[in-house]
Amino acid sequence: MRTSLTNLLQILLVSSIALCVSSVSAGGGPENVLLLINSNSLNSKTIANQYIALRGVPASNIVYVDWRGGIERCQGPQFSSKILKPAIDAIRERRLSNQIDYVVYSCDFPWRVGLKQLFPDLTFGKANHPYASCTGATYLWKYVRDKNPALMSPNVNWYAAPGNGDNIVKCQKLGTVVSRGFRSTSFWAPDGAATKDTATGQNYLLSTMLGVTTGRGNTVDEVLTYLRRSAAADGTQPDGTFYYMKNNDIRSKTRHDCYDAASQQLNRMGISAAVVPGTLPQGAGDVLGIMTGARTFNFGQSGSRLMPGAICDNLTSLGGDLLIHSGQTPLTEFLRYGAAGASGTVIEPLALQSKFALPSLFLHYARGCSLAESYYQSVSGPYQLLIVGDPLCQPWAIAPKVVVDGIEPGQEVTGVLSIKATAEAPPPERVGTLELFIDGRLVARFRPGRTLQLDTAKLIDGYHELRVVAAIASKIQTRGRLVLPVVVNNHGQKLVLSISPTSTAAATEMVSISVRQAGATAITIEQNGRKVSRIEGDSGQVEVLAATFGRGPVALQAKSEGPQPAVSPPEFIEIH
Repeated sequence: MRTSLTNLLQILLVSSIALCVSSVSAGGGPENVLLLINSNSLNSKTIANQYIALRGVPASNIVYVDWRGGIERCQGPQFSSKILKPAIDAIRERRLSNQIDYVVYSCDFPWRVGLKQLFPDLTFGKANHPYASCTGATYLWKYVRDKNPALMSPNVNWYAAPGNGDNIVKCQKLGTVVSRGFRSTSFWAPDGAATKDTATGQNYLLSTMLGVTTGRGNTVDEVLTYLRRSAAADGTQPDGTFYYMKNNDIRSKTRHDCYDAASQQLNRMGISAAVVPGTLPQGAGDVLGIMTGARTFNFGQSGSRLMPGAICDNLTSLGGDLLIHSGQTPLTEFLRYGAAGASGTVIEPLALQSKFALPSLFLHYARGCSLAESYYQSVSGPYQLLIVGDPLCQPWAIAPKVVVDGIEPGQEVTGVLSIKATAEAPPPERVGTLELFIDGRLVARFRPGRTLQLDTAKLIDGYHELRVVAAIASKIQTRGRLVLPVVVNNHGQKLVLSISPTSTAAATEMVSISVRQAGATAITIEQNGRKVSRIEGDSGQVEVLAATFGRGPVALQAKSEGPQPAVSPPEFIEIH
């Protein structure tokens, strides 16, 4: 049984709490991610398990997709109806529209989407081959839904910084770059400015793929390694250098005229950036990022080392074509050496700047934007660009610290609970708003220092997660959070879940799961909100093949039905 958002909103008794969508803050965090998992893929579940644990993505934001098609390519109508629609439907049905900004794919989803069947009457030219990446098509999801061929426009992305229209074919100038945080509920005008006019403005959904493990992709272990590195990089303010590599290849010439302007702006910020001749920096042990253009390269032979959180971006025709037959170095080569993110086009794009990241990519990143925000602010026509990596990585973001008075982690609570939340931002910044999430869902937005009266009687007995998120009052609006698990006990109901083995199990083993609650009529066992098994009555035991959950850290919960429903605390097991 799920507590509805309507009921959760009734929990809050303070009438002055603001719930205005137009004041929604940006910056991004795990509560803003919708994570898609291929339920038929062990690799997809394994990578997702690790990412959920690393980032704290709530179960409400996780969608298992019954995808049975190709995991490298598919046609537009399939992608739209079988992958994209379930994601959008989940956002609406779970009432997450005010909080989801990222739609993120684990792995084993098709990275290339054919467009001919989506636009059967359209004549495609050299500049717009009939293929999109899954991440580009998801960012532009409304164009896919509406079968609007403007999806392929070189200026379709109005979130990208103003002035990108001058650089559609070649990056010739890069003025003062402005960085802005992203929200899917924000609208953007054709000149790149924020607008409240929903009739003329556009809104989007940030999207990346965590990994590709087929063809010329990475191994699962490689994906897990760079995801761990990227999560550990958050807020570290790493020392090092951004390298803009300049050579005579058309792949470099497409954007290297703007390298100096971007490098100068980074240096003025106190962050080292250099324009260097060649394809890769040689013997550099401090690489914060690489922007280059080359058909092939061998990073291992360069003797350079990527810092945790590094973005590496190579402009070439088929860097995002991850089939084995392609003769160009794929984006996954950078990820193999620990990059947090990389990108490449999934089909021949021609040497058009609009389809690739501008040199301003590193500027947005160094100012504290997330990896996904940085990419999509620098690509005006992203439909063919596949972005792979951790969308939430923010090495230069200094998150505000949240303090909550009136409640302790793991506390048993009854009746009305008073919660006073404050947050401290790094000087000279200040915190603008706080948000309260209950079991992953946004229920209130309020100002620091206000006391919330939380009527726990509106929640079923058992385990619940309170999450308070603070946003800095700036254009980027970096976020910090405090997660507080509590146990509600208003009716004396206790749902017990136990598992065996108790700590670890092989994927080939059976996991025994026992549940009991006096008076329950049925009990459902869930992983990340997905029903694993159901037991009729007030107790019982089932056995489930461990591979069903995927490898890695797994959390299981039980929810009961009956006169007094309850929810159990999560039980954890490591599947190997």
